[in-house]
Amino acid sequence: MSVCHKKIFEGFISLMVLGCLILFSPLSFAQAQNGPEQDTAVFQISEQSLKADKLAVEENTALAAEDKKQILDIYDTAFVRLAEGSADNTKADVFKSLRDSAADDIARLDQEIEAVRADLAQRSANLSTSFADMNLEELEALLVERRSEASALRASQLQFQTALQALDQRPATAREELATTQEKITELRAQISALSTELPTAQDKASKALAQATLVARQAHKYMLEQEIASIPSQRSILARRISLTAAKILQTDGLITALQIKTGSARTMNAEQRYKDARSDLDNFSERHPVVLAYATENINLSLKLSQVVQTEEDIPRSEALIRTQLSQIEADTNVADQILGTKKSSKNYSVHLRQLRKKQPSMTKIRNQIRARDAAYQDALFERIINQEAIQIFNTTPLDMDAEIARLSKDISKQMLEEGAVVEDVEFTDEDREALQRLYDSRRELLNALASFSVLKAEKLQELNELQSDLLVKVQNLCERLDGRLLWLPSTDAVGLNWPAKVGQGLLQTFSPQNLSLAGTSFIRGVRQSSVLLFLVALISLGAIALRRRFVPIMSAMRGRVGRVQNDSYALTPIAVLQGALIALPWAALPFSL
Repeated sequence: MSVCHKKIFEGFISLMVLGCLILFSPLSFAQAQNGPEQDTAVFQISEQSLKADKLAVEENTALAAEDKKQILDIYDTAFVRLAEGSADNTKADVFKSLRDSAADDIARLDQEIEAVRADLAQRSANLSTSFADMNLEELEALLVERRSEASALRASQLQFQTALQALDQRPATAREELATTQEKITELRAQISALSTELPTAQDKASKALAQATLVARQAHKYMLEQEIASIPSQRSILARRISLTAAKILQTDGLITALQIKTGSARTMNAEQRYKDARSDLDNFSERHPVVLAYATENINLSLKLSQVVQTEEDIPRSEALIRTQLSQIEADTNVADQILGTKKSSKNYSVHLRQLRKKQPSMTKIRNQIRARDAAYQDALFERIINQEAIQIFNTTPLDMDAEIARLSKDISKQMLEEGAVVEDVEFTDEDREALQRLYDSRRELLNALASFSVLKAEKLQELNELQSDLLVKVQNLCERLDGRLLWLPSTDAVGLNWPAKVGQGLLQTFSPQNLSLAGTSFIRGVRQSSVLLFLVALISLGAIALRRRFVPIMSAMRGRVGRVQNDSYALTPIAVLQGALIALPWAALPFSL
């Protein structure tokens, strides 16, 4: 071969190699980026080829029915494997899409978190003024809606936290599954290579098709696992932000619920208990965080306990207010009836009985005065609490969170406490996740301080209103009782003694000493003796002692009669002796009811 022909031949070979590189290199790159790797041993496998092979087996009359059924079952299994591979490819595309859009999703969630936190920071301590134009039914309906929303948010937060915990454990299991899948792929390739010779039977051809379909499914599963492992950091970042966003929304919704509860007069104990549970939940969720985060969470728990104490120590103001207003309405109605009766000139027994019933049903003025006095002391305490809590939230709102200063403050306290306990102080790195946790706790503290200020303001206002209402009640009760007492003295309360009086006395005696009453009295006496035998014994001893001493005093009393009223013989000791004698005479009868 001449030199010219040799160069032409070498150039032709180079062009062929270059063409192959240009043709197959993009394909390989696309396969690495957009799908699972494809083995040359399974390029010919597809759903269409499987359908064609299956149809050929169905139309093959030379095969026995039993053999044909076994071969068709193998092809059906191959279809299932291809479907599994397709499903894994779809999952892989989802993971890849999630990873590609993670940056945009994280930025969007960060914006939503900042918006909710900005709303929390700008919210006033008392939100009840926001619902001034709503009636009670609208407020109650809105309260139910917000409670449902808060319940749904807490359920979502629990789901996100559970998903995050599962996601933290997923990389290890996914890598083990990936290694197992790779081993199966190697085994399948060896199996297909062993079957790559000329196939003598239809069953061998079906078995090779099944092995190829299984290899496709395993490669798709491997690709899916690779995409899942690559997307886990993005998934974790998104889940962490969703948890932070949900926590901020819970605080936002709880603030509205608090304002609605205050506005509608609902019990605030449930709200305080929920805030304590949230504070405990934060401490549990951050149990593996930096000690500074744990110290801040502990301070929030102390604030929630203080809130619970404020709520639990106050009386049920809405119920007390409703009771006082009911009593005021009743007093007004009784006063109206009394005015109508007293305005007449008649003085019958019926009028007097009704007026006495009105007088008897009036509330105790002494009890009302004691309640006003006790509530006034509580009002003074509430004023002091209001000043302290309003000052605390004002300082909190006017001083932005200085993360480094807060970390330094808490670290100093922790180090001091550990040194006092003799523990070793370790320098632990404060990570970005710790900062995010501290920011969440800071937001929770704002809501706790807002709730403390709101409850203190409401408590002081309601106690003042309640005392004014009850003072008005006291004045009206006093006026009515004075009018009734001034007239009841001159009104008849019983019927005059008439000819039917002996019959009524006899009827009363028969009713009093009837067999039923005597039997009931006997049963009660026996039961009392059995239940209070010791007390009965003591009463008997006292009675016997009084009788014995009384006999000793009889001669003394007889001698006293000659001295009483005589100037020279009288004595100051005679009167106490006479009183003691009377007490001894009456003591057994006075002790008898205690024994019964």
